[in-house]
Amino acid sequence: MALYILIWHSMFWKKVFVKLTDGGALQLYNSKEDKDPFQELPLQACYSVSDIGAQQFDQFGKIFTVKVQYIFYKERPGVRPGQVSKAERLTTKISKFAQHAIAGDYEHVKEFASDVRKLGMPVEHAPQISQLLKLGTQTYEDLKLFSSLLEEQLFALTVHRDRALNYKSEEVQLTAVDEIYVEQDLKGVVERMIARVRVFFLGFISGMPDVDLGINDMRKQGREVVGRHDIIPVVTEEWIRLEAVEFHCCVQNEEFDKTQHIKVSICNNIISPTDTGTTLHPSIRHLCLSRDPVELRRDETRRDSAHDLDSVITMMRN
Repeated sequence: MALYILIWHSMFWKKVFVKLTDGGALQLYNSKEDKDPFQELPLQACYSVSDIGAQQFDQFGKIFTVKVQYIFYKERPGVRPGQVSKAERLTTKISKFAQHAIAGDYEHVKEFASDVRKLGMPVEHAPQISQLLKLGTQTYEDLKLFSSLLEEQLFALTVHRDRALNYKSEEVQLTAVDEIYVEQDLKGVVERMIARVRVFFLGFISGMPDVDLGINDMRKQGREVVGRHDIIPVVTEEWIRLEAVEFHCCVQNEEFDKTQHIKVSICNNIISPTDTGTTLHPSIRHLCLSRDPVELRRDETRRDSAHDLDSVITMMRN
């Protein structure tokens, strides 16, 4: 595929030919006739593909760009967005806390202290982005195809455990993204429609947990359970049927066949001595759903080390 690569030291676009090899490498050629690439980037499971952007190419138009990058996280002093809302709620209780303390009401004092402790330390997990390549083209469809092929290649790579990390403050983030692709004729009649839900799971958890994601699968209807007995399962009335499920290597397929739970083993990828984060890659690539509602639940079992969890769960539904 013919693309442009941004040369950083001189800041200009150079036309190149890009090839994705079966061995998991991104090769750049000056021309189609070249036998050897002038640059090769071995792909690793900890790499990611950015969203497609646009920037000025010349005086006549713009160029669509995509980046191959490596993202890791560092723990540093700061306030997380979730802490701000919690702190605002605590400010309304400060006056009552003083009254309870003067009156000697230790039960309410303990309750306020518990809320402060739940607020957590003023520590945030800041992403550090290392850009490896920046490629572009003036044809959006070509770049979209290249980005999809590259994501598929990264998804197929194997990952492994390397080392454990400890965190001063634990944090879990879950982001759901709905996407839909529709083709219509001139009269507005839908000829083709494909929709998918992507769930991004990012966690900084002390210990080496086994993460268990439970989906509202029809096969589990009437027997909702959780991994820990002290957690009450949430009853749902929306159920889905799973079809054509394809898992990443970090998911235990035997566990899913037996319990319909997506059990994920934490996998980390260290490529730099300054790296302070680990990555867990997409656990589901294709998940065809017969109904729209999707519910995910998470349980964790702690062990004796720490890992950063960065999981992407991709679900395809018709």
